[in-house]
Amino acid sequence: PNDNRDNEKAAAFRLFIGKSQVGDAWATRTSSENPKNYLRVTFDGPDFQEPFGAALFPSDEGKDAQLVWRRQKVSG
Repeated sequence: PNDNRDNEKAAAFRLFIGKSQVGDAWATRTSSENPKNYLRVTFDGPDFQEPFGAALFPSDEGKDAQLVWRRQKVSG
């Protein structure tokens, strides 16, 4: 968790690999008929060609989660 949030829009979580920060995550809900809580994730770091987004959906039991993202098609 990000215990140093200085405003409502600050990320709820910081993502690390070892000691290197590689992204942030914000708690949000889907806008469907049956809304679900999930984390909106942004990955960014020197090992990534460019920043990319994903969504982390916890299971109903809360023990597992599914990370979903779309890969940009490379043209050329």
